[in-house]
Amino acid sequence: MKKVNRLFYLLLVLLIGLTTTKTSEAQKKNSLLWKITGKDLSEPSYLYGTIHIICPDDFKLDDRIKEAFAKSEKVVMELDMDNLGEVGSLQQLMISKEPVDYKGLLTEDQYNRMDAIFKEKMGVGMAFLKTMKPFALSSVLQLSVLDCAQPASYENSFTEMSKKQEKEIVGLETAAFQMSIFDAIPVEEQIEWLKEFLKDEDKAKKMWKEMVAEYKSQDIKAMATSFDNYPEYKKYEDELLTKRNERWIPQILKMAKEQPLFVAVGAAHLGGKNGVIALLKKAGYKVKPVTD
Repeated sequence: MKKVNRLFYLLLVLLIGLTTTKTSEAQKKNSLLWKITGKDLSEPSYLYGTIHIICPDDFKLDDRIKEAFAKSEKVVMELDMDNLGEVGSLQQLMISKEPVDYKGLLTEDQYNRMDAIFKEKMGVGMAFLKTMKPFALSSVLQLSVLDCAQPASYENSFTEMSKKQEKEIVGLETAAFQMSIFDAIPVEEQIEWLKEFLKDEDKAKKMWKEMVAEYKSQDIKAMATSFDNYPEYKKYEDELLTKRNERWIPQILKMAKEQPLFVAVGAAHLGGKNGVIALLKKAGYKVKPVTD
């Protein structure tokens, strides 16, 4: 059961990171940590861009991040990772109401390769996972590109830090809402995502390493460009990215007026004309990179 619970947790942090974006000239500065001030804010809040899973050797929380976190009174993430109800809801929502005929939709080689990957990474194969939705399986496949057995998570770390510092955690969205975005995508297309990954696993691993390198260099513009390599998600950019960013801004500002926040969302959400940074500036706030 421990391996199964780990599967559900990893799906949670994977699913909230499947987005694409483009970065404008206004966000060329290399920083994942941004300070929000001005207008009607009595104290500054902070915005941090995460990568939802990463190997421990590449994971880093420097003093800038820790200081910003300590100064904040409330932690805001895409999902409330400390809410057991959300995790339970996620488990239910990942199960397909209608059986998915993976053996019929995939070739024998594709099916067997998926089975081998899941057994290696999660300890469970297609016999257990066959009731799960295709996009959920697609997320699990991403684990095979990692060079480590046990990935780290910024969301998990911030959750633990919140507990120790007795800070409230708030989610900008619910698991049900996030799942509804993927449920609107035809199953046949979700199956194509699986096939695309299995067709060239080496390419997927190379792209992941490039993305991690860009994340470590805090290069938002380069990260945005690398996300453009996922055409299977590109057509859903409006739902996966733009509309979500627009929904977040009023929530973030309402809470920031009441107390200083530490807002942690996927780094892909930060840049671009429809990114969180640009939208906060458009609302009349100052958003500056914290570089030292």
